[in-house]
Amino acid sequence: MSSGEVAASVVIFSPASTDSSAALTVNALTDAVIVPLNVDLSADTFKLYELDAVDISTLPVGTYQLGLILTKPEGNPLVINDWYRGLLGLVDIVGLTITDKAVEFDQDGDGLVDDDADGDGFSDESDDDTSSATTSS
Repeated sequence: MSSGEVAASVVIFSPASTDSSAALTVNALTDAVIVPLNVDLSADTFKLYELDAVDISTLPVGTYQLGLILTKPEGNPLVINDWYRGLLGLVDIVGLTITDKAVEFDQDGDGLVDDDADGDGFSDESDDDTSSATTSS
């Protein structure tokens, strides 16, 4: 990264707002917003990337999808062929839900999805109960 061989961006998909003139579905997403990141390689930091604080009061309610993508220099994070080392360029994804009301997936009220063991912001529960593997001896 410090040699300029890799660029980093956060790609954000936000929930699309619905209005009477558009027939958008509940799960529709807006076009991606790309936030280029600067790399901080100082010796006293554990995080290489930093985003400025965001005033969430200006954001519409909904679940946002954020992905950290590494690209070749001057690459477009929306073009997979520009990703650094192919699909390995998608380093991380996380979900972020913004709401001012209680949600069913946060029963303990800590602001985190209750069944999110991997910490990605999305529920780990499968919609298909038959997908779990079973073993017999």
